[in-house]
Amino acid sequence: MQPRVLWISAAQPPAKIYTALRAAGIGLAWARSGAEALELTASFEVAAIFLNLPLGFAAEVDSILRTIHDSWPAAPIFVRQLDATIADAVRIIKLGAEQYFGMEVDDSQMVRRLISAIDSPANEAIDCNDETEPWATNLTGRSLALRKIIASIRLLAPRRCNVLITGETGTGKEIVARALHAASSRRDRPMLALNCSAIPRDLLESELFGHTKGAFTGAVANRSGFFEQADGGTLLLDEIGDMPVDLQTKLLRVLQHRELQRIGSTQMRKVDVRIIAATNADLEKLVSQGRFREDLYYRLNGVRLHLPALRERAEDIPLLARRFIGKICLAEGLPPKELDEEAAAHLCAYSWPGNVRQLENCIEAAVIMSGGRRMLGKADFSFQCAQASASETHCASEQGFDFAKTVTQFERALLEQTLRKARGNKTLAAQMLGMKRTTLVSKLRSLEVTAA
Repeated sequence: MQPRVLWISAAQPPAKIYTALRAAGIGLAWARSGAEALELTASFEVAAIFLNLPLGFAAEVDSILRTIHDSWPAAPIFVRQLDATIADAVRIIKLGAEQYFGMEVDDSQMVRRLISAIDSPANEAIDCNDETEPWATNLTGRSLALRKIIASIRLLAPRRCNVLITGETGTGKEIVARALHAASSRRDRPMLALNCSAIPRDLLESELFGHTKGAFTGAVANRSGFFEQADGGTLLLDEIGDMPVDLQTKLLRVLQHRELQRIGSTQMRKVDVRIIAATNADLEKLVSQGRFREDLYYRLNGVRLHLPALRERAEDIPLLARRFIGKICLAEGLPPKELDEEAAAHLCAYSWPGNVRQLENCIEAAVIMSGGRRMLGKADFSFQCAQASASETHCASEQGFDFAKTVTQFERALLEQTLRKARGNKTLAAQMLGMKRTTLVSKLRSLEVTAA
């Protein structure tokens, strides 16, 4: 059967769509409804699906997506919609749509992406990092999970809604936040990031809202806070779950009324800031414990983007590793290095508890420690013994061994092996483990581990 694009639309596709696809050796079949689409697919292989909304029968859209996705799970689904609500668009992505576009994507761009998806091996290398989307250059990978994140960014970037980004430490929450800003109409205005857990409570209020001269000891001049500095742009509030409850109340007012007061001032100042919040904490649990305001949670959680752990998109690891190698060699002024296939497979087999950040630190250590060698192999990476220890720990717990003891043994083995690889350099070892040096020193002391 000839592979074809299944084009589902109330209106007939433009002639130039047929022509461009035919020139690439791809057919096109037009269906006006879901029933017609399913009837057509019995006679040809579906290479990709394009769904142009609205169809005039909105209730059928969910059924169409589910049925097509079940029948042709390998075929990428593209959806274009005019005046979609955020809730509808997010639902469509969750139903299996791989790329979602507003009307800003013209027919030429759409055809190019359709052809790219069809020509890519196993439909994995969709051209989401092309010249029309420079914001996507730091989102490296081919996994379905990453492509859904990119589709969500395309959808959310033009909107004003608040976004909550969740995920484990090191999954790249700030990178996604910066991509959202860069893809938006606010890209030419400031993008600021504030880590709510890194600033003492007494200073956090001033950092957020600013202060007037004499408002408190040390306030020697008027000062604008992050909200005013980001006016017209985007403010990322990282580790939002660590914000004190009294400041949460003031933050809620800014989100509701788009205005604030500097500390020591009675003047209200209007601000136009898009808020992106990020956390690795369970905010629902914090709400139930009274440690996070429920109304603020719902205000921030306009749309949630959950970033998968690196172990959940292992197919992206070789691409990430090679990108980091190039980046680190360039920064260090080193000749280009390569990653052999055995090492790539070895990286994919590891669970990466520290996620992308840990991978980058591990790659940096391998590049630096490899000296003048141009090829990085399996032996250049420091986690192989730790992985074995993790497996042994899992087995031990299943056999009823002491859990705390086996975890301690695993941590000690990991620290000792990393220190050996770093030749006793605690700063380098901390980087390889994706933790602060002070945290490493504290663990070494508590576990009675001595530097090699």
